[in-house]
Amino acid sequence: QLLETSKATGVWGINEQVKDALVEATKKLSASGKANQGGKVALVFSVNMSGHFQGYALVTGNAPVQQKLDIWGAGGQDFQYVLQVQWAFDRDLPFGETKHLKNATNSGKSVHVTKHGQEIELKVGRELCDLLRKKAENRKCGPPTKPIKLSAAEASPEKRKSPSLHSDAAKKVQKTAVDSAPLSLLKMSYEEYASLFEKFKVFSQKLDQLGGGTHFQLIQTLDDLSEAEKDEIVRYLSMDDFMDVCRIVCNMNDVEFSLGRERAFVDFYNRASK
Repeated sequence: QLLETSKATGVWGINEQVKDALVEATKKLSASGKANQGGKVALVFSVNMSGHFQGYALVTGNAPVQQKLDIWGAGGQDFQYVLQVQWAFDRDLPFGETKHLKNATNSGKSVHVTKHGQEIELKVGRELCDLLRKKAENRKCGPPTKPIKLSAAEASPEKRKSPSLHSDAAKKVQKTAVDSAPLSLLKMSYEEYASLFEKFKVFSQKLDQLGGGTHFQLIQTLDDLSEAEKDEIVRYLSMDDFMDVCRIVCNMNDVEFSLGRERAFVDFYNRASK
């Protein structure tokens, strides 16, 4: 479950110990000059007691962000930090096929004999990743289907949370710090991203009830929102971000994002902006 969540969102959670090990690995990568050549730190995954490696992902973002995300369930209770990752290959590789790989950074033990966050010697790590690639028959993982973009600046505890559409703040259409500039999906913290989806909860539920619905029913669902709700959507989202959210919500509900529907969403946004 944790690995599937990571693949879908493009993030992974770690504890303090692993964070320190990751920072150290990043320093070594920078010192070697490999980072300037496109080199990245790789995370190799193995579910406890599975007898297999499940794949590996590349760390694509900056330093880990201290933030707890409500996406992991019970298995992620120890996750104190999150980092941006891109899964490369995700096939089960039995430990028996890796016994010849000995990890010098772990007293020369077989690479599968390890603890959480254990560093793998570079040459052995490359061979292990190569075995996973071959097991996957060179079929790379696709991009995240529900991406979460992390930003250290937006993950600070003092960062404001977006109010719910149904909060008193929304009903009173109060002025907030976000009035000056719309949020960007690419710069949102998870809390802001989750709040964004909260704004469209009613919309998504109605789509599900409609079983996809028609072009006109979808627009009517948005038009049924109160003026305060429409106002907050426009204040919080640029046109581009609004369209991105509409695409995501339609995709989640198996609704085709046709050209006609796209135009209708644009018309709605323009009407709500007036």
